Parts: sequence; C-alpha cells; structure tokens
Amino acid sequence: MLARGKRETAESFIDSAMALERGNAQAWFLKGDSRRLAGDLEAAVSHYDRAIELNSRCTPARINRAALLIDLQREDEAMEDIEHVRNEFPNHPQAAYLNALVLASRGDIDGAEASRLAAASTLETLRAQGLSGHAPSLLLSGIIDFKKGNYERARTALESYLKLAPSHIGARKILATLFARQGDIKKAIEVLHPGELRVRPARRSRVSPGPLRSSQRRPARRRSREGQGTIRDDSRARQRGV
Repeated sequence: MLARGKRETAESFIDSAMALERGNAQAWFLKGDSRRLAGDLEAAVSHYDRAIELNSRCTPARINRAALLIDLQREDEAMEDIEHVRNEFPNHPQAAYLNALVLASRGDIDGAEASRLAAASTLETLRAQGLSGHAPSLLLSGIIDFKKGNYERARTALESYLKLAPSHIGARKILATLFARQGDIKKAIEVLHPGELRVRPARRSRVSPGPLRSSQRRPARRRSREGQGTIRDDSRARQRGV
C-alpha cells in the first residue's frame, strides 16, 4: 500500500497494528517508511531507531536510516549503519552505494569510486539472476546506469521500479531527466505528472539522484564534486529509500 502511493490509508493500518503490538519491529519500520514518504525525515529516523532497537538485524531499517541521516548531514551516524550492514553483508549493494556517497562528500574520490564499482559489480550479478521483483536493486541499478550514461538499461530498471513503487518522486525525476536528455519532452512530462499519481512532493534527498543537486552542494564540498561524476550528481529529490 505504501509503495502504491496510498500512504495515509497504509499509515492508519500501521497505527492500528502498533497499538495492538508495540514491540513489533516491522510495524515501526513501516511507520518510518510512511513518515519518510511524507517528507518527515526526523520522525522517520525516530521510527527506524525503534525498529532497530527491537530487532538489531533489521537491515532495511538500517539502510533507510543511513540514507536519511546522509540527507540530514549526519554522516558519522550514517556510517555506523553502513558499516554494520557491510560487516554482516559485505556485498550489500545499497550499503556500498551509500558508503560511496559519504566518502565522496568527505573528498575521498578514489574510495568513493571503489565503493561505487563494488555496488555496480554486485548489481551486475543480481541482474544476471533477475532483478524484476527486487525494488531496491532496480532503483540502484537505474541510478548507476543513468550516471554512467547507459540510458536504455537505466530506463528499463527505472520503469520496472516505478511499476512496484509508482509514488517514488525521485525515481520519476531521474527517468524524466533521462527522457529530456534524449529529446523526448512529452515522455518526460508524462513521467513527472502521471494522471493517477496523487502524492505530496517529498523533501529533496541527497541519496536519491536528482539533476538539480549539484547546484545545491555546500561550497566546502566543491572540490570533491569535481571529477567525481558518477557519484555526486546522483543525489536528487529523494525519495525515498534505497
């Protein structure tokens, strides 16, 4: 229900479940997702906190919390989640990608590129096995291919992802940018303004790529953006959720 854009209805069910069982980590995770989709990042982080307190191995909560902490410029805290996931799952593509974003923000371009390549390599393996039903991998694959200029592969991945999560504003912006670069303005507009979509625009995110992000970077980071093409540009209007 959350993925389909029916956030308010979904959140009412989540609240009912939480009232019945306050110790349900999955319910707290879903509540965090609902708050994230609403653009309430601080509340989302708080709910992910609780989900992780109840289940320290709730990897989706750690990944989503890390992504939001990056958006909130709390990168040291984000790295704690990223390192926790990578210690448990060394080839986790979302964790590798988030790690690349943090390293790039700190000016470690070589480390960031190595981490991005690790994420891309894992995704290639997953692609060979079939990504059709795994939304996070589809989104990340689309992001990476978009930044590499592999537009047809990016389009395939993003369109597949949007079938699973049509309310993801960030993914729509990337796909619209792709169509615009190919000169298909009509499709770009259709992607950004689908008749059936009824969601409130979420706050912009550094994690989900967006074509406008490079102009919003802090001056202190300017040098680390240069020469980094495939990593820094990809922060966009999140999200949300890796």
